[in-house]
Amino acid sequence: MSAVFILLVLVSGFVFTSLHVPARFKQKRTTGWDSYFYVVAWGTFWGFFSAVVCVLIDYFDYIALTLDLFDIKLKDFSKLQSNLMMLELFLGRFYRFR
Repeated sequence: MSAVFILLVLVSGFVFTSLHVPARFKQKRTTGWDSYFYVVAWGTFWGFFSAVVCVLIDYFDYIALTLDLFDIKLKDFSKLQSNLMMLELFLGRFYRFR
């Protein structure tokens, strides 16, 4: 399990450093173990940031507040699968005969 955690931190740090231009520039200039430490530092930062966001969402129960805002009840989700299947059948028939 710890190997998965380390892999997740490394991958998230690498994705950030490859997409963020200043971080990518600094990443390209580092060599050896410094490159790994730089990627791990960014991966750890984004891991802690995402954990804080998840805790805040869970603590303040934003999902339930959003469902109430749009007047969606949890029992409506049981109908969601059948509605999606009917939509898929409709779209399949529509595109098949065109």
